Amino acid sequence: MHNDFKSYVWDATIQDMVYAFLFVVGAALGSFVNVLATRYQPGGGIFGHGTVRGRSKCPKCEKILAWYELIPVVSFLIQWRRCRNCSAYIAWRYLLMEILGGLIVSLTFLYFGLFPVSLFWSAVLFILLLITLIDIRHYVIPDQLNIVLVLAGAALIGLNGISDWLIWKDHLVGAAIGLLIFSLIVLLTRGRGMGLGDLKLAGALGFLF
Repeated sequence: MHNDFKSYVWDATIQDMVYAFLFVVGAALGSFVNVLATRYQPGGGIFGHGTVRGRSKCPKCEKILAWYELIPVVSFLIQWRRCRNCSAYIAWRYLLMEILGGLIVSLTFLYFGLFPVSLFWSAVLFILLLITLIDIRHYVIPDQLNIVLVLAGAALIGLNGISDWLIWKDHLVGAAIGLLIFSLIVLLTRGRGMGLGDLKLAGALGFLF
């Protein structure tokens, strides 16, 4: 009985460490997604040279940040939300995106288990987070990200049986319903209530889900 209890405690400790590690990884990815959204300019590439490459720096004084200033969540809290060089306030968005990224990965793995499918849905959620941030900043939804969601739907079809017409039908009907409903909204509001980017997103999400 004593050995069983020790084994249970050990297993629980290992599991907690795994999910803590997943949270840290997710927080780092959340920070990266926030950087992509901040650097993105409408009409440019999502994963181009100007968005992916380049050291992180303070938006106020433009000082290049050291590695210890980029530790997810921890650096933000230790520095009391200020730049170490110019003392300018750091937007709460940075902390929020790190926490949200950590929750995306850890909770997705908690729901699906430690399986490749968890990686897939974590990636999908990060794409949706990136779309949200860019839409909030620029009121646009890049076609590149809608294409990524369509490709994710195609990957699901491939996993479930690429030659099975019923699976294709379900995904295509989902896309058609999304496009139809949102097309009506665009038409009835003459484009004021919703843009074409939202329409494309509805089709991509319908195809995926």
